[in-house]
Amino acid sequence: MKKIVMRKIALITGLLVIMWAAVCFSQEKENSDTFELDDVVVTAQKRQENSRDVPISMDVFSGETMETAGMDKIPDLVNFSSNVSMMERSCEHIVVIRGVSPFRGCTYSPAGVYVDDVSYPLHYMQNFDLFDIERAEILKGPQSTLYGSNSESGVIKIVTRQPGPYFEGRVISEYAEYDTFKTGVSLMTPVIENTLFIGGAFQYKTTDGYLENLSNGDDKAADQEHLAGRFTLRWTPPGRLGHFTDRGRGR
Repeated sequence: MKKIVMRKIALITGLLVIMWAAVCFSQEKENSDTFELDDVVVTAQKRQENSRDVPISMDVFSGETMETAGMDKIPDLVNFSSNVSMMERSCEHIVVIRGVSPFRGCTYSPAGVYVDDVSYPLHYMQNFDLFDIERAEILKGPQSTLYGSNSESGVIKIVTRQPGPYFEGRVISEYAEYDTFKTGVSLMTPVIENTLFIGGAFQYKTTDGYLENLSNGDDKAADQEHLAGRFTLRWTPPGRLGHFTDRGRGR
């Protein structure tokens, strides 16, 4: 009788040990699979904030993410955001956020597009090359309180890389099918320490396109050639005013 009782106790003890080991293993595996997202600083509300603290439906893309995903133009950017699209046409490019589009013949968009807080209100202005970008913010829903008119459906905000206290230089070069070639250069340097900085970025892209004119065998029927550049002069005045201007840019 004692042997039977001892066997039952041993069996129960063994089962408890196995269950305890399984629980410890699952917890260890769960802890190893968890990770924390880095804080993302945005200026959607005209001030420096953590994106998780902003009461706005928004998508944020860093410059590194955009380069890795091949976001060369605004249509490439909006393809990675839900409820946002762009209708590309020969003379106008219409941004549609949450299904809100302009009425026929309207030259102004209901979606605001800003580059370094400079408005691009007309349709034909809103499909530009994306290069040397710090981050992109897509705000969904009416933003007229902070961005004024022509932002009823939302705002696409592009923030370019700004020169800082150190010399920086970048060179890119890409080649793809259809004789697509892209090259660019970016240079930034301080002029007066902690006060005045300059920078410049340029990009050239050419492609034969993927269409062919069958009537004459021309494989350059949809060829493109883009040359874009940007020059930046950044001044941070001393004192409280300089601190305020840096906060407004999210630096």
